[in-house]
Amino acid sequence: GAVVYIIAIIFAAVMINLTNQSKPEIATSVYSAIWLVLMICLAWRTLINYGHEFYYQNALASALYKKYKKKYHYLLSEEMLANPELMDIFFTIMTIEQMNRPGVFRLFERIFFFTGKITTTGIMQVSSKKYLSNPESILAAQDIVLKQYRSYTSDNTSHKNLVTSIAFIYNPADSYIELINGAYGYLTSLDKKVLSIK
Repeated sequence: GAVVYIIAIIFAAVMINLTNQSKPEIATSVYSAIWLVLMICLAWRTLINYGHEFYYQNALASALYKKYKKKYHYLLSEEMLANPELMDIFFTIMTIEQMNRPGVFRLFERIFFFTGKITTTGIMQVSSKKYLSNPESILAAQDIVLKQYRSYTSDNTSHKNLVTSIAFIYNPADSYIELINGAYGYLTSLDKKVLSIK
């Protein structure tokens, strides 16, 4: 982890320098090489995080989940706040997106966004033609989730649970949906234990 962050700082400085010197061709070439390394690191993290291996990182997941519920609560709409289950699903996805694509990756996304090769940005990893900050991505993701929620509640023929339905719009891969379901169950069970203790 520390090595990746050191590399990120060094190359961030290099890219800023190249961009300032108006050398986009060089910057784009460097981008390709760096991004390949980062994707390898991301793949490694994904193998650790996905499936049952998620539980080895439960302490980190729990800490992030609680942190984001407190930090970004103010961004939620009245409709979201009125539905505790939906709100918990939303913060579960936020936690997993952060664990799978931490700050160092989003730093590179910001630096290399001008190349046009970055498709998702922000903590919620939302697709947009412009670079999204964490709060902007949260607002955009909230619209997506609420739209899916309304569709889900109006569809009496759906055989999916709500967690699966919303996870699917983020990533239809079975492994991702399984991860979100497992994480949701684990993180919300911790909340219930805290409430029962109080």
